[in-house]
Amino acid sequence: MIRCGFFDLSQDDILLNISVWLNCSGASDLKVTAREGGTVYILWFGEFDANVLISKAFTIELMLNGKYTFHINNTFIYDFVTFPTRQGFMRVKWATPNGKSRMNMLIVRDRVIFNGHKYNVIFEGIGPSGEYKLSTSYLNYVPILFRNRLEMPYACPVYFIGLDVSLT
Repeated sequence: MIRCGFFDLSQDDILLNISVWLNCSGASDLKVTAREGGTVYILWFGEFDANVLISKAFTIELMLNGKYTFHINNTFIYDFVTFPTRQGFMRVKWATPNGKSRMNMLIVRDRVIFNGHKYNVIFEGIGPSGEYKLSTSYLNYVPILFRNRLEMPYACPVYFIGLDVSLT
């Protein structure tokens, strides 16, 4: 999956243009079709309807009870582009057409502890059409004592990409 996007622009402000080049040999029965359409959800942390939001670049990121609802008409392909990596926690709850799922993640000195689901069940996936309700809370911060010892000494907020596309 390609992970890129402009997280602070509405979908009407940008044009996504992706070109694909295929070189196939010895496949005489191969058919290639092109299709356009769908909806792209590129969310930065300010677009979640959160009760509390604190962001100090590279130092601390906090969101409590961030919510977003998607109505998907086709197939939903989603990915959390970033998640806490330094010290803190993340909690994700999904209400999906397939049911409910939740994940708790705790990070202590760069060690990740999961409670519940495996990593890819929550952070990335493909789902059917229907109503999706996402709720997330997280804290990501760089401890003062360890800032000079880390190879990437910064905290980052959560970004999310979702695609409502017809797969045929």
